[in-house]
Amino acid sequence: MIAAFLLFATQLFAKETMLSCQACHTATMALTPIGKGFRNSNLRLMKLTKTGAPAVALRGQFAYTSEPDPTGLPKAILDEVDTFVAGQVAKNFTYYSDVYHVDGGENGAAREVWVEYASDHQRSSRAWRATAGLLSLPVPVDPEMFRETNNHYAVWDQSVGGNPFTFFDPHNAAMLSYGSPIRGASFSLLGVQAHDKQSGLPSAGTDTMETLHHIAGPVVLDAYRYDGRRPTGDVNDSFWRTGFGAQIFAGRAQFMAVTQTGFDSSANGDGVPVSSSGGFAQARYQLSPASFVIGRYDGISDSTGTFERSFTAGYGLRIGSNFKLEVEDVMQHVPQTTHTLNVVFGFGFANVGGSQSY
Repeated sequence: MIAAFLLFATQLFAKETMLSCQACHTATMALTPIGKGFRNSNLRLMKLTKTGAPAVALRGQFAYTSEPDPTGLPKAILDEVDTFVAGQVAKNFTYYSDVYHVDGGENGAAREVWVEYASDHQRSSRAWRATAGLLSLPVPVDPEMFRETNNHYAVWDQSVGGNPFTFFDPHNAAMLSYGSPIRGASFSLLGVQAHDKQSGLPSAGTDTMETLHHIAGPVVLDAYRYDGRRPTGDVNDSFWRTGFGAQIFAGRAQFMAVTQTGFDSSANGDGVPVSSSGGFAQARYQLSPASFVIGRYDGISDSTGTFERSFTAGYGLRIGSNFKLEVEDVMQHVPQTTHTLNVVFGFGFANVGGSQSY
């Protein structure tokens, strides 16, 4: 159960305390003292600072890519700078804020800003959480915070025609979750503002999303469904996305696969329907407490002729408690095969212990 606990609880803990994955578990997936403390504190934010003050962190990264930027940015840039603030309002209430000051070398914006109420006894099958604010949508792995490659997951960057919706972008939403986050089944229901930042399209009411998360020992299964509407033109687009994910832990190795299908009734506002699909398969191996290798195959397509494939091979190294180095080669087929070298040097500092380089 240790590996399954870490899969979900590490994301909760990292967001609430600014600590990295290595603060909670070792290379062999055993819990560290901090990880045990989070588990024993009912999977809620502990007062890690001596005064009980909020956890505050600064994170950033310098990035080099061999691929020319279409907007004219240099190949080596200060790619990201963001700040985090998280803490407790009361025993059961947690707040969290993640704001990008630099994102992709340009001015950034808020990534997540939310408040959450968590019931007592979070290990119980009757546990529940209510969250509201600017949220990252709950797909099987957070496409920004817990992505361990510079290359994005193609399926969660995928948009269809004139519909700007993607799973990567955060949305204003309210989420109700029921069930233990570390064993058995848990469910989430979301009401999501039908609006995409910087899209230019007006809000179209409320979208809905449902998720199922099931932990069975070292195997973790996910399913999700998103339904929405967008005013894409003369004929509004009604669309859905359905996805399934599976993860398995085996010693130092982790394997993950996600597949997604979708349908848009009028993606370009012309009444012509478009079907879409995508997914990825990923393998990760922890070489040592400070290093890992990762490989991922991505693919997306739709009935308008979009067809993209890529393979990402990378190596990550944590340097001390505050720095990281990532090197990766991205082989893309769109439609010709190209190679892109990405190098990332990350840094992070916080008022709580542990490694801050995500």
